[in-house]
Amino acid sequence: MTNLIFSVNLLKKSLKIYIEDITETLPETTKNLVREKLKQDVEKSRILDLFKVGTVLKYQGGRLKTLSADDGKISLSEGYMKNFVEKALKESRYLRDKVVDSEGKKVYDLHALPMTYNSGGLISIDVTDIILAERKNKERELEIYRDVIAAVTGGKLILLNEEEMKELTGEGETVVEQEIAEAADLQKLRDELRGFLEQYNLSSRDVLHLLLSVNEAATNALKHAGGGKVTVEAAGNILKLIVEDQGKGIDFKKLPKAALTKSYSDSTIFSLGNGFTIMFRYTDRVYLKTNAAGTTLVLVKKING
Repeated sequence: MTNLIFSVNLLKKSLKIYIEDITETLPETTKNLVREKLKQDVEKSRILDLFKVGTVLKYQGGRLKTLSADDGKISLSEGYMKNFVEKALKESRYLRDKVVDSEGKKVYDLHALPMTYNSGGLISIDVTDIILAERKNKERELEIYRDVIAAVTGGKLILLNEEEMKELTGEGETVVEQEIAEAADLQKLRDELRGFLEQYNLSSRDVLHLLLSVNEAATNALKHAGGGKVTVEAAGNILKLIVEDQGKGIDFKKLPKAALTKSYSDSTIFSLGNGFTIMFRYTDRVYLKTNAAGTTLVLVKKING
């Protein structure tokens, strides 16, 4: 506990020194007022927690000068950093952004702090290792839930990552393509798919089952992501009904219960229960890719006829 208090006090002391350096050229009449406001803004933006791993620069008159003892080289162009600080100065407000360098190797968390009309501070925090660690954790989580979901659904539902989903889709001929933005688009989707299926020797019941399956998936995209896109690919006698959206994704932790419980519904993600029951019954396999950027559901069905 003593070490923690010492570290926090040391961090606050370092912060005070940096702020004083940045504001040293301000008029005496406004210096203390600006310094106090800057400290408040920094604390509000939670920079304090990250300050010890950041590089601090001072901007004045179109030039940047490194102030921190950390002499870590920032792989962002000086022009980009200047523009970022100048934007904060122009708007007279604190700005924060995450940016990837030109080689795509480093990710920085940038904080621009305006002082006067032509001076300010810039704090750059290399968060590359943090992001890579988070990505690895997500990959491990996917592997764990992949096995669990496959087991509880008898291999009917398979979780995929981004690359695996790309490999699964795009191989066959696109035979149906429908944007889903409103309820009326669901009827258009069913009509298009029904028309395509006429070339096969399918019973009316089999056609209805396929229409019902894709309708469930598309309805979820409309209800919980505000819309999406349905693409039907055909490769020989294999149909892939692909439903994509750009919603918030599905929580892996809720999938086992959603897949097994017929009446399960969580309005914050998907009405999965009845939907999955129908998809499992009337298609051969269901593939799912989901993350914060959206969800892709692929229903695979072998057509006999």
